[in-house]
Amino acid sequence: MEAAKPKFASSLRTQSEFIDGLVIEHGPIELLGRFFLRAASELAKLDLTLVWLDAEELQRANRQNRDSWLPMLPTFDRDFSALDASNFRAVGVR
Repeated sequence: MEAAKPKFASSLRTQSEFIDGLVIEHGPIELLGRFFLRAASELAKLDLTLVWLDAEELQRANRQNRDSWLPMLPTFDRDFSALDASNFRAVGVR
C-alpha cells in the first residue's frame, strides 16, 4: 500500500526555489554550495523534494497530517517555543 501524500499548503516553495533562495553567509561558500546541490540531487533520486516551511506552516502541516505524523517535539511546536515567522525549516516531502 502506498503512503498517503502529506497535506501542505499549495503555496509551498519547491526544491528549485529552495536552492535558488539559499544564501550561505558563513563557512566555505563553494564547498557548502556543492554540498547543497549534491544533497538536492540525491534527494531527487529518492523522489523527495525540499520545501521551505516557516514555523507556522510546519505546525499546520503537522496537525493536518496527524494520521501519519507524530506530534512535533516541543522545541519545534509554536505553542511551547518562541518560534515565529522569522524561523524556517527545510522539509523533505515525497
